[in-house]
Amino acid sequence: SGRKGPEVLEEAKAKAIAEEKRLFGFFGVKGGHLPFQTANGDFNPVGSRPSKVEKYTEADITENVTLSDMSLAALDTLEAKGKPWWLMIEAGDVDWANHSNNIDNSIGAVLSGDQAFHSVTKWIEEHGGWDDTCLILTADHGHYLVLEDPEVLTVK
Repeated sequence: SGRKGPEVLEEAKAKAIAEEKRLFGFFGVKGGHLPFQTANGDFNPVGSRPSKVEKYTEADITENVTLSDMSLAALDTLEAKGKPWWLMIEAGDVDWANHSNNIDNSIGAVLSGDQAFHSVTKWIEEHGGWDDTCLILTADHGHYLVLEDPEVLTVK
């Protein structure tokens, strides 16, 4: 509490590597998840059916990490062991957004996943390249979006 999430994660990662331990990060807001990024890149979600609108404090934003932050910390920690490894990264917020039929959060979740994917590919290129790396990007299951009231998407 009261500290920037990325700094906390970086310290924990360094300690895990130095002590040859595993790394477990537990971040999130009251609802049990990271703050939802929205389509315009901020963290100010709109309401959706059936969920309530979430409001985040400044602490909710600064004391948490991003999917990209967590992905890079995991990669560094696993790589430090010097053994073959595999890692699965999931952007679960896209599921929650789609189940709530919330296009704003769904687009934000895709952006968050895209940022993490680009961070991972950059990390791979900076740590030995693609000769010994297999990266698979997929959806865990498909969703469709139902626009019951498309007029709400129009700009006024």
